[in-house]
Amino acid sequence: MRQRKVSRAQVLKCLIHGFVSENPHMDIKGSWKLNITTVTAGQPLTVTAVLGKDSSGDNVIIITVFR
Repeated sequence: MRQRKVSRAQVLKCLIHGFVSENPHMDIKGSWKLNITTVTAGQPLTVTAVLGKDSSGDNVIIITVFR
């Protein structure tokens, strides 16, 4: 998030108030993925959330942001 100059508050705003801009689908690794988009600080912000598994088989949620 620091590299993209996006705050935790902006990510939370996107997750809570954003709209699904790419419907949930299974990616090539077999994980479920979706994009949520909102406008924050006057710019569009997209959060990609992926439900996957770590090396021990436990479920993890991976969050990536981009403008």
